[in-house]
Amino acid sequence: MIQTLLIALFLWAETIATPAPVVTPFEQEMIAATNAARVVHGVKPLEPDAAMMAHARQYTIRMSRIGMRHSGCQWAENIATGQATIASVITTWLNSSRHRANMLNARHSKIGICGYTINGRTWWIQVFK
Repeated sequence: MIQTLLIALFLWAETIATPAPVVTPFEQEMIAATNAARVVHGVKPLEPDAAMMAHARQYTIRMSRIGMRHSGCQWAENIATGQATIASVITTWLNSSRHRANMLNARHSKIGICGYTINGRTWWIQVFK
């Protein structure tokens, strides 16, 4: 009886989806701003992805040390530096045809984002899949 219960519990646990990533209020604001632009253009909102969020957080720190370079990751990517606010970086990306295409791509359903400020300069990244 106990063995059957343990097996049932194990099988049930395997069906539970991976928990959503922890997203800070600042990151949530970035995601909301990105999704607002998508909705205005008739595209479904994106959901944060734990692996992509981790990549974005790590890469913004690295970018602050090595300069603005694409990470070469497997996902579509927008990077920027120097914009002081979420609104200004979103506007910058929307005003660039390539960055705008990444943000508004209807095939994308997941996002990882980060804005990292050091020495008064902010480094930004969005990754999409």
